[in-house]
Amino acid sequence: MAPHELGFWGKQTATIDWCEANYEVTHYVAEFWNTISNLSMIIPPAWGAYFAWKDALGLRFVTCYLFLLVASVFPSVDFITTHFRTLTGNVHTDFYLSTFVFSDDPLREL
Repeated sequence: MAPHELGFWGKQTATIDWCEANYEVTHYVAEFWNTISNLSMIIPPAWGAYFAWKDALGLRFVTCYLFLLVASVFPSVDFITTHFRTLTGNVHTDFYLSTFVFSDDPLREL
């Protein structure tokens, strides 16, 4: 199947284009297979947050799982749109979450 010239999200503005042709599988997702493979990074943290909340393990565990979930969703958004803004959102999310994780006991009060 030939890639679409211009997908649903418009022209690619991201500085990085990953390993597959854009809009090859569907008109709505730029990098379809990267997006699908990223589900393996989205489902486990969502599952973990649910069970941490359900089993009353504490807000610390729920928060950590939710942070992993947020860090996993941004690459999918970047793969879907291939826009510069989503690429920088992905990088900034990783930076802020790692800053939170490596700070001096950020969830001390939780």
